[in-house]
Amino acid sequence: MPSRVTRAVPYPHTPAQLSSLLTRARTLLPAVYGLTLATVIGLMAATGMRIGEALALKTTSLDVTDDALAVIGKYGKQRRIPVHPSTTAALTSYLRTSRTLVGSPHDQALFVTVNATRPLAGNVEKAFRALTTACQLQRGTGRNEPRLHDLRQLAASTFPRTRESGSPSPAISTSSARGCGRRPPPTPPTACSTDAHRRAAQFHHER
Repeated sequence: MPSRVTRAVPYPHTPAQLSSLLTRARTLLPAVYGLTLATVIGLMAATGMRIGEALALKTTSLDVTDDALAVIGKYGKQRRIPVHPSTTAALTSYLRTSRTLVGSPHDQALFVTVNATRPLAGNVEKAFRALTTACQLQRGTGRNEPRLHDLRQLAASTFPRTRESGSPSPAISTSSARGCGRRPPPTPPTACSTDAHRRAAQFHHER
């Protein structure tokens, strides 16, 4: 009999947890590292994009006039997704700040590392895991660990009509108090341990 594929149970990220992650990510050094990590996390949570799709974005992928992103997905399939004007503003601000910090990449990558190169998905995922440890996120109901990929579920569950209607995705904000474009419930953010915070920062050197 063919073996069955066991799929990981998605981790139920909440807007309050997202806000805590964004807050902590933006404190990481070097500054462009924290800025890139926070913006990637926010974009994935707001639009439901995969990590590979987000990191493959180019500066030319962002249409500031029509508030849209040109995304290349699995098997090279291209699609155009509308985004909230605040998302466009956040990405435009990211581009301006990141280029001031490290310069422009040679391949027009939207997201950059401290070396002005395109981030590697594996390194971003490692940094995210260290960040969730720093913020002491608990296991889910299925004893599953928080995963970067599962931020897509937050977009689908919180804003279910976005993909069906073709309406703009909810805003992301580089201001961590408004992760996902909505102010989270008045739940105090979980404190992040200093030791785990240092472990998160170790992934900032890439390539």
